[in-house]
Amino acid sequence: MRTDLPSGTVTLLLTDIQGSTRLLQRLGAEGYAAALGVHRDLLRGEFANHNGIEVDTQGDAFFVAFPTALDGVQAAIACQRALANHPWSTDAAIKVRMGLHTGEPTRTDEGYVGIAVNTAARIASAGHGGQILLSAATAALVRDALEADGVTQRDLGVHRLKDLEGTHQILQPVVPGLSADFPAPRSLLTHPNNLPTPTTEFVGRGRQVAAVRDLMLTQGVRLVTVTGPGGAGKSRLTLRVATELLHRFNDGVFFVPLATVTDAKRVVVAIADTLDIREEQGSSVVASLSTALQDKEMLLLMDNFEQVQSAARDLGELLKSCPRLKVLVSSREALRVAGAKEFSIPPLELPAPGRLPALDRVLQFEAVRLFIERARNARPDFEVTKDNVADVVAIIRRVDALPLAIELAAARIRTMTPERLLNSLSRRLKVLTGGSADLLDHQHTLRDLIAWSYDLLNDEEKELWQRMAIFCGGCSADAAQRVCDIDGTLDVELDAESLVTKSLLTVEFDGTGADKVISGHDEGARFGMLETLREFALEQLEASDDAPELRKRHWEWCVSLAQMAEPHFRGAEGIYWIDRLEREQENFRVAMVRCVDDPERGADAALKLAAALWFFWYERGI
Repeated sequence: MRTDLPSGTVTLLLTDIQGSTRLLQRLGAEGYAAALGVHRDLLRGEFANHNGIEVDTQGDAFFVAFPTALDGVQAAIACQRALANHPWSTDAAIKVRMGLHTGEPTRTDEGYVGIAVNTAARIASAGHGGQILLSAATAALVRDALEADGVTQRDLGVHRLKDLEGTHQILQPVVPGLSADFPAPRSLLTHPNNLPTPTTEFVGRGRQVAAVRDLMLTQGVRLVTVTGPGGAGKSRLTLRVATELLHRFNDGVFFVPLATVTDAKRVVVAIADTLDIREEQGSSVVASLSTALQDKEMLLLMDNFEQVQSAARDLGELLKSCPRLKVLVSSREALRVAGAKEFSIPPLELPAPGRLPALDRVLQFEAVRLFIERARNARPDFEVTKDNVADVVAIIRRVDALPLAIELAAARIRTMTPERLLNSLSRRLKVLTGGSADLLDHQHTLRDLIAWSYDLLNDEEKELWQRMAIFCGGCSADAAQRVCDIDGTLDVELDAESLVTKSLLTVEFDGTGADKVISGHDEGARFGMLETLREFALEQLEASDDAPELRKRHWEWCVSLAQMAEPHFRGAEGIYWIDRLEREQENFRVAMVRCVDDPERGADAALKLAAALWFFWYERGI
């Protein structure tokens, strides 16, 4: 029996490096071994400083025991600080997930056995790189001591953990100076949801997230509208709030995308499609939804509601019929329904005009943190220093501290210094200030930023970007190549990768979209555009000579895909093809609308597409 290990009530800490395989592939064996050695030295030093005893080490994972819960949690915090503050070389930064549980494991010759060990391991595996997760037992023992040090605890809800019976409450210490915003724990889902996984880190907005979350949980509040100008970060804020509320709604939290819905009557149809609720014969869609949801404790997240404001009446009827249903909306204007509240999103925090505070203070402002985070996506070694901090703050102030505008500007750090970026940006925005007089100042700024970003593209990138706006709801690289490459000169994958680095395209690899491989089918990356950007790109496309040809090629691609899928619906690959067409519903819809509006092709073209889709629509109850 190992007598060096603490006995009785023990706090167990397990750690694991996030993405270790990708890190090995990126650094090579020697580089990875060096980074792993630094990681081990940093963690072992903090374990020793907090009375930790190393139980086991396997590869990139530690198993450590502490005599008290406070020792264990303080050690984990110290480890995360050491990792965050270490001057890692480019591409070598290591992020570690950590989990702690307090129990009474049995000592053996090799270490510990017992359910406490399994619980600590599963809690650790539920975390994300840079995150510390605590069991309820550990959290209760350290709450008061941590609060005295300014460390609060965030309740992440009740979760089922692999191979463990029952449910387990998981909490996260929120430590000043360390990242606090992470996706939901990677547990076995206890609450159904379809929330998208962001591809970039959520930065700042802690007070606003808490305020909207509390508003959503207030008795009598049924609907909350988060309002603000385009590019203000409404979508990311509401998604973050919805993620934190997963455990509060037993029947699920569901995202209803409205970016491509322009007819207010289609909003309830979009809700029904998302929830897979079919319209009952002889009933309206609202009535069918009311029947299906009348006893459900559910949250609906709806984005871009400003273009379908008149649908607020249908939402009001739905809320009246479903007393446990709540709705979180992002829009440029508030919804007027009973039980609704508005939360106006403020600008990101930025130092006041005039003399800047000390550098370490400037680096704590939300807008600066966002700029740094996004700039490092473009250039991993980027740093804000005393020599460039004034230019960075001036850039952010020049774009009104709008998150989307900050992201577009920061993406240019790949090829520009902050000084050069500021000069280029200032010249362009000065030239563009004569826009439409009915636009608000924030809207002027964002539109001008998009135009500036567009002007900096090379001809091939401009051509591809505006042509990809023909798609609605995204597309695969193969689809973009087939539709956009009119003259056989475009290299979609190469130029699309460049557009992603410039924050003008989004890319998904989440297993529900493009990165899915079923029955040998691999669609690769799926590209999309934020709606604000797509509006601008579409304007450029419609002003070009390519628009008619692109509309025709997009329709041909839709018909070809539907016809390709049709023979497989009843076979072994039926599920794959149903899911495949599901992802392209918005492309099919917009293609049919364009057909009807086109006097040359008209209804016949729309009917041809409908004929290929009839079985899919039948299966989906559309």
